[in-house]
Amino acid sequence: MIRINLAAGGRERGRSPAAGGSTWRATLLPAAACLVALVWAGWQVRALEESAERIARKTLDADAALQALAPAMERLAVLEARRTDLAARAELAAAWREKRFAVAPLLAQIGRSVPDGMRLSELRQEPGAVIVEGRASAVAVVSEFAANLERSDWLAPPVEIIDTQAAGTGVGETVRFSLRAQLSPPAS
Repeated sequence: MIRINLAAGGRERGRSPAAGGSTWRATLLPAAACLVALVWAGWQVRALEESAERIARKTLDADAALQALAPAMERLAVLEARRTDLAARAELAAAWREKRFAVAPLLAQIGRSVPDGMRLSELRQEPGAVIVEGRASAVAVVSEFAANLERSDWLAPPVEIIDTQAAGTGVGETVRFSLRAQLSPPAS
């Protein structure tokens, strides 16, 4: 009869050199894989550090460039503010030119309206009106002056005689007067 010993004890089998080599490979391959992974991770870390240093240098260079441009940017801001101010002034000047009243033609018209025997002492412009003061040889001369002003292109009728007073006595008597006329520039 044949006996089979199923218990694994007592008897040792001899190991072959091939069987021992597979254990060594089983240990060496994971160790090599770990070593390769560590080298790769180290290389990645070093690459990231170099990239971070490059970015830091570029950031410092950009900051230096901004610092160099700071005076120019301040000057630009001042010039922009000045340009805005000048544009606003130009708009005001244009609006003023549109609304201004032509003084020279008005004075010429008033000068042509002055009759003989009269002299003007004051001419004031109020909003929308002109006040004329002066002396005349008679009240009729003042009335003639008011009628001449009413025919003017620059003044709207009626011309109001505000005040007349006799000034002086005797032969050289004169009349002091004051007139108000509404401004009405002719249509362009």
